[in-house]
Amino acid sequence: MSGIFIMKMQKSILFISLLIVFSLSGCLEISETIKVNKDRSGKITYKLKSSNTGNFLSKISGLFDISIEDQVVTEAEKFIRQLRNQEGISNIQQDFDKYRGSYSVSFDFVNSKYFNEALYNMAGSKKNIFTPGYIKVKNSRFKKINFSPWIKRYLEKEKIELPASPLTELITFTSIVELPNKIIKVKPKDVIIGKNQKEVKQEFQLIKITSGEANTGIRIRFDN
Repeated sequence: MSGIFIMKMQKSILFISLLIVFSLSGCLEISETIKVNKDRSGKITYKLKSSNTGNFLSKISGLFDISIEDQVVTEAEKFIRQLRNQEGISNIQQDFDKYRGSYSVSFDFVNSKYFNEALYNMAGSKKNIFTPGYIKVKNSRFKKINFSPWIKRYLEKEKIELPASPLTELITFTSIVELPNKIIKVKPKDVIIGKNQKEVKQEFQLIKITSGEANTGIRIRFDN
């Protein structure tokens, strides 16, 4: 999930409920995978995944007028409807498996311009020349912004507080970027480069992101 996507989701009761439910039933992984092709088109996949979630979801759903899984599907469909007529976006897919505790949304994009516009639309906003793009792919360079400060400011503005407990440390955010060619240089230094030299990975505790401590930005230079 991008910063804008997470900010939008964190405002909803659904997402906060899911964080509590998933963290109580096992560790929760929030991940985004950005794949860039040689022509600078690509694919983005957002995923929520938890261990030992299925039975707990079924039990806790009885406390609400609508089940947790129905809330997930309902919210996801709102985002997907916003993407359907988005220029430069295609192959929109979603997958929800309540028994395995996983949910994912993915779509293809023509280039980073259309990708950024899609993310803003998913968050109920509109991209303009004064708003930063989440990613930028140009020639042999890839850039992803550090959205951690945005999350912190947003939560403070909306007066949303995530509970400070060992449970929140089990919630992690992972970002994976797959490039078409070998990576030459990457920043910051704590970004992990895969064995094939075409993939990088970041992983943080979500609490580090919401507090503004994590640097989720990535800069990559790769072969043409």
